[in-house]
Amino acid sequence: MRKFFLIPCREGILACEEVMKKKISMLRYFVALISTFNWSKSMRNLQGKISTMTIEYISTQAGMMSQRTYIRYNDILTEMKMIYVYKSNDKERVGDKLKQIKNCYSRYADKDACVEYASNYENWRGSQHIIVRTQKNKEQADNSRRLAQIYNRICDGYGDTYDEETIRKVRKYIVNKNKTL
Repeated sequence: MRKFFLIPCREGILACEEVMKKKISMLRYFVALISTFNWSKSMRNLQGKISTMTIEYISTQAGMMSQRTYIRYNDILTEMKMIYVYKSNDKERVGDKLKQIKNCYSRYADKDACVEYASNYENWRGSQHIIVRTQKNKEQADNSRRLAQIYNRICDGYGDTYDEETIRKVRKYIVNKNKTL
């Protein structure tokens, strides 16, 4: 049987300094978040303590609102020491692409377990030790940034300050960038 210890009486979500409507949706988000904790037997001693679900999945469980709202709720709940969020800066290889590693969530009391699990996951799946060679050298990257800035200036109405050759280069850069994206 699963046991959830949601909110301490004196210091819970309903006691925080938010408008009541926000408190209710924050409580709904909190319940949705802890309901995503992994209860599989493979988690062993971390069973029911860790979640690695995406913010998109958690938001669908909580009743779709903007993801920015849920990120703000994460910050508030972390500040209240109700949850802990481990945010990885590492990437994992998915097929031939690198993808950001998902956040790892736990109750604040299980913070150490969350850090241990997430750092082990980074070491196992992360690309922090993979050397990725850039396809452009610094000079080419600087030129690309320069052309992008000129394009933004042209869009802001300052196109007549640039010569025709520069505008051709910017157009070629934008066309190529659009094809790439």
